[in-house]
Amino acid sequence: MTLTLDFLGDGRVAKWTLTPDGVAREVHDDYRPTLFVGDAPNDLYGRTGGPEPTPPSRDGLSDALNELRSFLGGQQAVAGLDVESHRQTFRTDARPLLCVYATSISASVSNACVRRASSRRRVPVPLSSGTMTSRPGAA
Repeated sequence: MTLTLDFLGDGRVAKWTLTPDGVAREVHDDYRPTLFVGDAPNDLYGRTGGPEPTPPSRDGLSDALNELRSFLGGQQAVAGLDVESHRQTFRTDARPLLCVYATSISASVSNACVRRASSRRRVPVPLSSGTMTSRPGAA
């Protein structure tokens, strides 16, 4: 069982695992972070939320996640994109999420951004160190 990951600062990661004798440390030279992107809370729980959310069922990505997938495709900081079904929260069933495979640990930070659902203005989105672009802030 994985206990923790230590980012060593040079692109390598030390993985600490629980063993029958204690703990073991293994260094990975080719670690690539994966970000899982799901629907916005209002799309997942509805406007009122509650203890029993009933998000609309779907077999593929939502329109917002497909838009994000199109935007991220070909970006320098993105090694690849995929779709996997996982539970987005403990109160919901598994549903398709966008998997973003970052090129490096620092690229995973540059891929993360927050959009305001109500915003229609252009929002700066970091792509890689020193590079910025804009895209519509549509929901």
